[in-house]
Amino acid sequence: MFIVYKGIKATGRTELYLISLLLAVVVLIGIFSINKINSAFYTGFNWQQLFLPYGVILFAFMGSPGIPEVHQVLGKHKNLMREAILAGSVLPIILYVIFTIIIVGVVGADNFSLLEPNQRIATVALSFYSHPILGILANILAVLSMFTSFLTLGLALVQVYHYDFKLPRNIALILTFSIPLFIALFKLTTFITILGITGAVAGGLDGILIILMYWKAKLLGDRKPEYSLKPHKLLGSALIFMFVLGVIYQLWKIFL
Repeated sequence: MFIVYKGIKATGRTELYLISLLLAVVVLIGIFSINKINSAFYTGFNWQQLFLPYGVILFAFMGSPGIPEVHQVLGKHKNLMREAILAGSVLPIILYVIFTIIIVGVVGADNFSLLEPNQRIATVALSFYSHPILGILANILAVLSMFTSFLTLGLALVQVYHYDFKLPRNIALILTFSIPLFIALFKLTTFITILGITGAVAGGLDGILIILMYWKAKLLGDRKPEYSLKPHKLLGSALIFMFVLGVIYQLWKIFL
């Protein structure tokens, strides 16, 4: 909370240290888990559960709130926006793929399904079905991942309340921190459910709005951007269709 309160410079410096530590933890998990991976766990595929992790995966890639912060941090070096966005998009994918391969190889889908709903988290599963050291490292990874996400999204939400809705900064901070704290204290839902809803519904709506704003900016924009892309109407329309289906699917899972 204090870091978000201090603003973008404190958040940026803290995230740099935390992400460096996160990368080190992923490397250590990979080293300690090599001899525990069971190749048999990589066989088989259940098509009926193809879209099960959709919301969680989309949540994991919700990096758009951090782009305005990158713009601010770069200062006079706005020409590096393209490289910063590409690096910030590609590196998480590589980390997610490596970590997923490790988790599936060590735990396996069948063992994962035996856990309680609130325990069906990769880092928790790893602590149950592997060496205690891996469990400790996995939980450190979980804390670092949630902390860095909270810093980025928390700061972005504070700015939305403060700059867009013209609320005093203290009120913006209270609104940002109180809702997740309330949900956690009263255990209103499971962790995975929160990620699924946030990713599929909020992330889907966010993706749709970004595409529509992009098309509008290409049509009416009056400034030269740091770098530019073509409108890509077909690709954008396909993504909007996917986001709409994702929102419908997630709401259907909740209410039916």
